[in-house]
Amino acid sequence: MQLDPGAPLSPQLIAVSSTALEQLTAATCASVGYTVFRGLRYEIGGEGAAEVDVFASVFTPWRESRVLFECKGGVPSFNDIRKFASLRHLLEPTPDDLIVIAQQGCPVTRQELAQLLGARVVEKTNLTYYVLPLLGGATLRKERAIELNRYLAWQSVHDYLVGKTNSHPTLKQHYRLLLTQLWRVGDPSQQIALSFDAYKNQFPNTSDEVATARGLSAVQAAYDAPNDDIEAAFYVVLLHRLMNAYSVVRYTLFVMQHKDSAHLATMHGSSMAETVSALSAHPRFIYGFPSFLQTFFFVWGGFIYAPRRDEEISRMAQECRTSPEAVEQYLLVLEQLFTGAGTSMFQTWTDFWFFKWVPAAFRALGAEHRKALNPTAYSGVQFFGTSHPKHADALNRALTAIGGTASLRFVA
Repeated sequence: MQLDPGAPLSPQLIAVSSTALEQLTAATCASVGYTVFRGLRYEIGGEGAAEVDVFASVFTPWRESRVLFECKGGVPSFNDIRKFASLRHLLEPTPDDLIVIAQQGCPVTRQELAQLLGARVVEKTNLTYYVLPLLGGATLRKERAIELNRYLAWQSVHDYLVGKTNSHPTLKQHYRLLLTQLWRVGDPSQQIALSFDAYKNQFPNTSDEVATARGLSAVQAAYDAPNDDIEAAFYVVLLHRLMNAYSVVRYTLFVMQHKDSAHLATMHGSSMAETVSALSAHPRFIYGFPSFLQTFFFVWGGFIYAPRRDEEISRMAQECRTSPEAVEQYLLVLEQLFTGAGTSMFQTWTDFWFFKWVPAAFRALGAEHRKALNPTAYSGVQFFGTSHPKHADALNRALTAIGGTASLRFVA
């Protein structure tokens, strides 16, 4: 999905289907600083109890605030509302708001039931009144629509890549773990332990396994992007890293409020202890870390073009409504979090400093974003050398549903 920056917003929002509605909701929340996860399920003994189309979380130095969305293309049934509202009692911490987005003319009885169960129904005709304030008001519509399109592009690539997760058993199981288990763990200590254990021990080689099954190596696939099943594996692993970062912030808040440095040193290795210490050393930065990672990976492509480093850091800060100092701190924390003995997830190649294993489509989105921001400055840049045309091809494939790369509306 892409918005037309030059057209009124209301007709565009009213016309969206349920899938596009999920994309729009997730993109809007992400663009204003929420950490978002999509398509989550709450299961008990393997049976589905409830679903969340969009899970949006934002942190302050005091607490985590959660908003959950159910995106319906039509009218929600009583059972839809009951199952969705049950999440108020199933999740810890309790969601601050439960919102069902429905078509125009949703029966009063559905709205009454939602209200009685602690949820809200918002009709698509009224969605403009919710989206515009989030985006800064009607006077900034064109600028904000362009900004939102960058996050909508991420969501389109997301849908394409997760559509490939059934192509390999390990990939399917890995993604299922994220959707049904890790997100719902309430205790921060348990969540961080489970998330990192799954990352290191349960699913340590997802990308390699999928690449081998396709007759390639993960390294070769990262450069050439020849197979979208492998790209999907890279994406699921990256989503797991985002879940790790999310759990780290939740745990950092817990440690700051309930524990001391001795607990940190005793319970965790040096890398994790340094990461938590780095976050807690700047409490006003804590809330923005996982949401910054979304912007860095999925809008900026997970890399920095060294000759324009200061400019890019400043622009990232502007887009994330924070400071260049915060961005520098987030990049430091990211490196600490995924750096082991003699290894680092960051690598330098010619003029680029980049996080490893980001799917090629997002590398290409990062290039498109830069060229839209400053065509003159980036006109002569070969993004990742001879690999870039292959990255661009991967992006074009991932955006097939909306007309390919040519459909991106990153400029007015």
